Amino acid sequence: MALKIFIVDDAMPIVERLTGLLSGNNNIKIIGIANNALKAFEYISKSNPDVVILDIHMPDGSGIDILRSIKNTRPSTKVIMLTNYTETVYQTVCKLEGADYFLDKSIEFEKVLEICRDLSNKVKEESN
Repeated sequence: MALKIFIVDDAMPIVERLTGLLSGNNNIKIIGIANNALKAFEYISKSNPDVVILDIHMPDGSGIDILRSIKNTRPSTKVIMLTNYTETVYQTVCKLEGADYFLDKSIEFEKVLEICRDLSNKVKEESN
């Protein structure tokens, strides 16, 4: 059973880079992409992902609002905040709202794959 991932980021180069990074793994499946908050709210509730990779800044809202919504409706969904807004205040708010991981887009990008592989292995173990 593949780990289902949903990506929320308004920067297409980031989305393409994430897609390239994750798509080489058979145990990981990208089930959706949203480039704004409105689409993210709508599609995440319909697609039931295991993991959401989420930026903080969106053209029509905040990734923190999306995080809050995910954790209120589906607390088991893992959320990886991947952002350039790495100030302590953002880290603190995201952790308080339930973010499972907080990564600096400019220096920790590759950690997304490592985290997703670990989560994928846990999903496989739980399904056996």
